[in-house]
Amino acid sequence: TIVRDSERCRQHLHRLPQIALQTNVCWRLRHGGITQLAGETLIELVTTIDGVIVYLTDHGEDMPTAGQTEKLMIVAPTGTSQATLDSAGGNRLVAKGTAIPSGSRVVALVTLKDGISKIRARFQID
Repeated sequence: TIVRDSERCRQHLHRLPQIALQTNVCWRLRHGGITQLAGETLIELVTTIDGVIVYLTDHGEDMPTAGQTEKLMIVAPTGTSQATLDSAGGNRLVAKGTAIPSGSRVVALVTLKDGISKIRARFQID
């Protein structure tokens, strides 16, 4: 259905993150990586020559990662491996020396600031 009037459009805006999760939407963002929405947290995965960088954003604001150590699970065509994501200041988590082969599935596992809540984002690397 097409929502034609502005009031009805505003009523449906709050559903965009939910719709994105249901359809497994993946799009490009600020740092040239690929992103996934996990709850209200946007996780951006960037592969570089030196390794992998993960950026965390919540409601458009950078999420501080100071003191965090998280996991990156890589399911490659040749096997499964894990990498540690260490805080690199600001909203960055870095896995130095980690390479992600083409055709891999990657899962970023992040514990939120409260120390209890965990989020997971899945990426397909083509």
